[in-house]
Amino acid sequence: MPPSLASIEKSAKDLAIEIEECLKSKMFDYAILGFGNDGHLASCFPEDEQTLNSNEISLAISNSPKPPRQRTTFTLKQLSKSDKLAILALGDAKKAALTSTLAGKGEMPVEILNSLNPNLEVIIATD
Repeated sequence: MPPSLASIEKSAKDLAIEIEECLKSKMFDYAILGFGNDGHLASCFPEDEQTLNSNEISLAISNSPKPPRQRTTFTLKQLSKSDKLAILALGDAKKAALTSTLAGKGEMPVEILNSLNPNLEVIIATD
């Protein structure tokens, strides 16, 4: 249910229930995610402990650093259950965050995904 029709918290809970019912024990076979200028994936922003470390399937985000302020997101824990992820890091504005991610300091969402599932196949596309 879109946030405009329900509270953001109810939307996140409903999304989790629907995903559990449809996919059972696994998330996705293949997911395509955008890569933000700050290195975020989905709405999992660097240094956001809530989304980076949650065991939930999805969360309500009430104060996102990027618009829209209210949104729902899958957590990294749940995205890590995918078989494969394609991450699109396109454009010059993404280069600094991608460089930081590839430096391997362990702080960026892509790195956390890899630590949660070392067998996860991550493909990063750049231009």
